[in-house]
Amino acid sequence: PIYWSNTDLQSSTGVWFLLTFPTSTSVAPPTTLPTVWSLPATTTLGCIGDSITVGYTSSPPVDPCLLEVNNLNSITGTSSYAEGANVAISGTTSSDWAAGIGSHIPTLTAAGVNAVTIMLGTNDAKSAILTPATTYYSNIQTVITELKTAGINHIVLNFSPYISSDPYGSWTPLSQSNAYLALYQAQIRALVVAD
Repeated sequence: PIYWSNTDLQSSTGVWFLLTFPTSTSVAPPTTLPTVWSLPATTTLGCIGDSITVGYTSSPPVDPCLLEVNNLNSITGTSSYAEGANVAISGTTSSDWAAGIGSHIPTLTAAGVNAVTIMLGTNDAKSAILTPATTYYSNIQTVITELKTAGINHIVLNFSPYISSDPYGSWTPLSQSNAYLALYQAQIRALVVAD
């Protein structure tokens, strides 16, 4: 099954990862998992994404994939969740992953990953790239298909956060890049319905 995580990403204080919360008090963590998720009883999580999933600029340095695992265990009161592999790569787009997912499958399967979160789109929305929504859909579908072919059938698609500042000028104008991120959210919903 493919799920999507609507994580209130219309502001810079939104939730970035499945059940991973910022220190801001404006977003309260849930106390239970959404009932639509039927993850395996023992879940070994893999994470696919860009610099956000790598944990770029986090201070102190964190592994967002491990944060997800810790939050899942805390919410469920179990130790049923473990991190298998965070294969995220800074600067990548959905096109990079569509072309290169095959090279990461061995790492994911060797780690025993049986569920994956995917958060891509931030770099697709850069003003120099602006991946069309239909191409984004196709790219993510390619990644999903490769994961399923490898036997990884539990996939959570996360929305990329809206861009609230652009110190490097990569997402200028912000309104254009954020409009693309909104289009990608619609594609994520469509992928879930298609599954």
